[in-house]
Amino acid sequence: MIITIPKKYQKYITYIFILIAFIILFVILYYSTDHNLFEHFKQSCILNDDDIFQIDSGNPGPNILFIGGVHGNEKSGAIYLREYIKNVTITTGKLTVIHTANKCGFKNNSRLVPSVNTYRNRDINRNFPKTLEDNTRDPNSKKILEYVNDADFILDFHEGYDFHKINKNSVGSTLTSSGGCKLSEDIAKHIIKILNQNINPINKEDIPVEDREWTHISSNPKSPDYISGFEIKGTLDYYCLIKNKNYILVEITGQNNKQEMDVRLDQIDIIINSFLNYLSTVSFNGKLLKDTINLPCIDSHK
Repeated sequence: MIITIPKKYQKYITYIFILIAFIILFVILYYSTDHNLFEHFKQSCILNDDDIFQIDSGNPGPNILFIGGVHGNEKSGAIYLREYIKNVTITTGKLTVIHTANKCGFKNNSRLVPSVNTYRNRDINRNFPKTLEDNTRDPNSKKILEYVNDADFILDFHEGYDFHKINKNSVGSTLTSSGGCKLSEDIAKHIIKILNQNINPINKEDIPVEDREWTHISSNPKSPDYISGFEIKGTLDYYCLIKNKNYILVEITGQNNKQEMDVRLDQIDIIINSFLNYLSTVSFNGKLLKDTINLPCIDSHK
């Protein structure tokens, strides 16, 4: 049976086929690029290797990555790490520091990265792969991921707007260990213990010490410290979860100057020193962690 289309409708059929072809082309372009072809950042806002600090001890040990300033209005991590790299030395392994992941956001006090089109702002921490087969969705998340994939352990510094102890809608003063990796979880709890032993009794809002204590969170649904829905696809935390990488998300309470900057910087100092001290004093398979290549991620909640 042959269907004859009336002449007056033929041009509309042609338009429909053109539209379908355009949609197919759009989908092919979207998924065939390393990041979303249609999300363009200003060139000055794009991370390059010159923005990233690296030091190699020349001795066996883990490759550690510190990240700050992914969200430009969460400043304490970037401010601390910019100073930290001026005098840091290491005796084993490698250290990489991406101190200001969102350069333009930091300058403009903006969470997001401005794009060529001013109405198109982008959140770096929503553009990481959502599956193991997925791509990044902007050039900055792509550059960060290059170093994440090479790292044995990642500390990622952010800021929450309130203390999690008194406002469950905020993750301020929390450490999130990714994927239930035993090492990540053990180190996070070790750091929290030290942080809670060093909380300043004086607070500008007179919030009691117990309401400013640090809390452990896990992105692993099997963990007793898991918060429902916390594993957000597109975040670096989620990527490290599905990749089984050792990762700790640090959420200082600091947005809108909730805590003074010097308090936040002191907390980061405690976190980094406690982390490095743990690596220097705890062993795995008869070898100190600081001397261990390829730090293990063992699911402690199987």
